[in-house]
Amino acid sequence: MSEKATYFNEREHQICLVARMIEDARTYWVAGGGSPMAAILLAKKLYTPNAVYVTEDGVVNPEPMLPLDPIMTMVSARSSYRALQWGTMNSVGFQAQIGLMDYGILNTLQVDPYGNINSTALGDYEGEHRRFGGPGGADSIAANCWKTVASGHAVGAVRLRRPASAPHRRLAFCDGRSGTERDVVQAEDGIADRDTRDADRR
Repeated sequence: MSEKATYFNEREHQICLVARMIEDARTYWVAGGGSPMAAILLAKKLYTPNAVYVTEDGVVNPEPMLPLDPIMTMVSARSSYRALQWGTMNSVGFQAQIGLMDYGILNTLQVDPYGNINSTALGDYEGEHRRFGGPGGADSIAANCWKTVASGHAVGAVRLRRPASAPHRRLAFCDGRSGTERDVVQAEDGIADRDTRDADRR
């Protein structure tokens, strides 16, 4: 008797892809709850038990009591259970500014062809649009971590340029629609195109 296919949605697929990108013995600043939190928890459970993560509100490496209520993914005893430290967003921001955060993990609505991240609204901002919760601390995470992993939907081919102000930063984009390694883009020097099949791209 053959097994039935497993059904999953696009967001669950993105969570699995981001979880596989997480490296052991690295530090991660995770934006809020939702997909980034699910990805880091999945990675710690299955692949990288020594990865250390800090939540957006400054809690260091908690072991949350699962399942988490979607409303209580931050600033609650349940989500911060057995944390090494309860800090603040400012304290973790200072740690990231001096280079202690290897990766930031963000959830996005859209990423445009130049690597700009939209976490605020879909549609014409001046006219008809749908507003979302916004980035929260995503701007600080993207600006201060050595590398940033963003999951969401690409608008056109993703072409990332290294910003002149932050030559050491990299952005990795995970678009879970096709579910291959090609969906992960990391810009290091010049322009990286997600359609490029460079074997040495990491």
